[in-house]
Amino acid sequence: MKKKIPISSYRLQLSKSFDFVKATNLLPYLKKLSIEMVYTSPYFEIVKGSNNPYMIISSTQISEELGGEKAFITFCKACKKHGIIHMMDIVPNHMAADTQNRWWNDVVEKEKESVFAPFFDIDWKWGNGKLIRPGTCFNIHEEINYRRFFDICELVGINIENEALYKLYFSKIFHYVNKGWIEGFRVDHPDGLKDPKAFLDKINKDVPQLYIALEKILQEGELLPLDFKCDGSVGYDILFLIDQVLLDKSGEEKITKLYSKNQEEEVDLAQIKIDYLNKYLLSETNRFTKLFGIEKEELLLFLAHFPIYRTYATMNSLSSEDEKAILEAASFTNTNFFKKDIFQPEHRETLIKLQQILPAVFAKGSEDTYNYRYVRLCSLNEVGGNPTQYGISNNTFHTRLKELHRHFPNTMHTLSTHDTKRSLDARMRIHILSEIPDQYEKQFNFFMKTNPSLKSMRMSYFFFQNLIAISDENLVVRMTDYMIKSSREGKYYSDHLTPNLEYEERLKKWVKEVIENKEFMEHFLPFKEQVAKAALMKSLSALVLQMGLFGVMDIYQGEELENANLVDPDNRRLVDFTLRKELIDTNANIKMSILKKGLEFRKQNRDIILHGTYEPILTEDYQIGYKRVYKNKELAVLVNKYHFDTKKYPQCQVEGSSIFLDSYPFHISVTSCNQKS
Repeated sequence: MKKKIPISSYRLQLSKSFDFVKATNLLPYLKKLSIEMVYTSPYFEIVKGSNNPYMIISSTQISEELGGEKAFITFCKACKKHGIIHMMDIVPNHMAADTQNRWWNDVVEKEKESVFAPFFDIDWKWGNGKLIRPGTCFNIHEEINYRRFFDICELVGINIENEALYKLYFSKIFHYVNKGWIEGFRVDHPDGLKDPKAFLDKINKDVPQLYIALEKILQEGELLPLDFKCDGSVGYDILFLIDQVLLDKSGEEKITKLYSKNQEEEVDLAQIKIDYLNKYLLSETNRFTKLFGIEKEELLLFLAHFPIYRTYATMNSLSSEDEKAILEAASFTNTNFFKKDIFQPEHRETLIKLQQILPAVFAKGSEDTYNYRYVRLCSLNEVGGNPTQYGISNNTFHTRLKELHRHFPNTMHTLSTHDTKRSLDARMRIHILSEIPDQYEKQFNFFMKTNPSLKSMRMSYFFFQNLIAISDENLVVRMTDYMIKSSREGKYYSDHLTPNLEYEERLKKWVKEVIENKEFMEHFLPFKEQVAKAALMKSLSALVLQMGLFGVMDIYQGEELENANLVDPDNRRLVDFTLRKELIDTNANIKMSILKKGLEFRKQNRDIILHGTYEPILTEDYQIGYKRVYKNKELAVLVNKYHFDTKKYPQCQVEGSSIFLDSYPFHISVTSCNQKS
C-alpha cells in the first residue's frame, strides 16, 4: 500500500467531555476546513481517575471513558468516509507504573520472576534483585531502580526493543493499521528509547505505508538523524524559526534593560540542571556515577552542559555529531573520562543507557525550570526555543528551511500544540512589546505603582507579560492556576515535589487583588487591546508564512479563531466548536477566513506544496518571503513582520502578482506562464 502524504493536520484532545462520538461529529467541519489528517491524544485505557492520556495501562484496550472500541471504530470509519487520514499518537517509551496496569502489577507481586519483568526498564542489579519503588517524598528520587518518564515516578520506562513486548504492545495497533483505519503514527518521546533508529527501522518494515512524525525537540540548526526512517518531526523547529524571524530585534536593548532591573539575580542554566539532578534524578545520578566509576561532581558537570537532548550511540556506532556533543559537554569537566575514556568499548553499554536519561535533564532543566526563571521576553520561552536568542535574520531563516526541505520535505510544521508554553496568539502579544518598549515600560511601571507588592520583582515582571498575553475571559481563575504552576516549575518559591502552600495562598490573594484593581485595569485594558489588535496581524503573518511551506501544516484544536491561551491546563479547555461551525462559511472572522482560504489554497496547489523548491525572496528587514517553484508554476509568499505602527511599513508587493488579501499586509499567490492562477 502506497504511503499517503497529507498537507494539513488537526490535533484533538480527547476527554470524558470530548469523546469519540463528539470527535466523529466534528469530522464534516474539519473536511470543510480542508483538513487532510486528524490525530488525537492517546485513547487507550488509562489509570482510573487520571486526566493524563499518557498514563496508559493497556495498549490493547480502547478507553471506555472515551466510548470504547465500538465508538473508536465508528470514528475510524467516519474518517475513511470523509477522506481524512487518521494518525495515531503512539507511546512506545513508557506506561503507567500503577497496579491497574496488569503487566506492572505482576512485576510488583513477583518481581524478577514475573514473565513481564523484561518488559520494563528495571535495574535489578542496582536493587539487589528487588523492585524498589518510592516511599515518602524524602526518598522518592533516591532509591528507585526503574527508569521513569523524566522524573515522574508514576510512569515507568518500557523496553520496546524486547521482541515479546513489541509484538504484544502493537498487536491491536497493527490490527487497526491493517484494517486501514490508522494511516500515520505520531511517535511520542522517541528520545526515551534505547535505540530509536532500530525502532523506526522495525516499524517501517512492519507497516511501511504509514506517515510517521516524531515528537522530538531539536535545537537550532539540529536536524533529525538522517538515517531515521520517518517523515520528519512534529514541527517545533519551524515554530522556533517563525517565532524568531517575526520578532523586532530593535527592541532588544530596551527590553533587556527593563528586565535587568527586575530579574533580581542572574539565572545559571547549568546550575539549574545540577540542582535538578541532585533533587529529582538523584537515583539516576548515583547509579551512573557508580557504573562509570567517576566522581559525582564530574557527572553533574557533564550532564549540565550537554548541548542537545541526547545522542544515538549503539554498540557498533557513534556518529561524528554525537562525538562532538559529548566532547563539548566534556570540556566543562575536570577529568579525562568524558574526553577520552567514555569512548572505550567497556563503557558503551552504560553510555547507551545514559542517553535515555539525557532528555530528562535537558527538558526539565531548560523547558520546565529555566523557561520560568529567565523571563526577559516570555514569547521566546518555548519548547525547543532559546530565551537568550533575540530574533534571527531573514537569511538564517531561509538557510535553516532550505536544509530542512532538502532532508525532510514532508515534515510537520506547527504554530501551537498541546505542549507549547503559550499559543501563537499569546506569544505574538508578547512579541509586540519589542516593537513598543517605551510604552511597555510605562505600563509596567504603572502596574507596579498601583498594585500591592508581591515581594518578588521577578514574578511580578513575569505575571505582567502573561497578563498581556492571555485572553480576558475568567482571568482570576486562569491566572491563579497559571502562576501557581509557574512558581512550581520555576522552583524558586515552590515546587511540585514539596509545594509551599503558604506562599501559594499569598500568590492567589495577590492575583485576585491585581485583577480586581479597578484603577489599574481601567488604565491597562485599553493598552492590552491595542497590543492584541497588532498581535493578531502578527499571528496572521505567521499563519500566511506557514501556508506555502512544504510538508504538513498542523493546526491545534481551536486555533481557527483568536486563541490566546497559556500552557496546560489553560490550553486544554473545551473548544467552542459550535461557534467555529457557524463562522466557517462566513467572512466574519479574519483568522478563520485566512486559515480556511490558506488550507484550500494548499489543497488546490498540492503539487507545488509537495514537490516545489524553496527559494528566498530578497526583502527589506520588515518583510519576509519565499518562492516555491514546480514545473511551470511559481508560488510566492510574502508577509510584513511588524504590526504595531503599520504606517511605517508599505503593503507587501511582488512584481507581476496580485495581493491575496487586498487590505492586509500578506501576500500568497501562484503564477503560471506569467498569469495569475
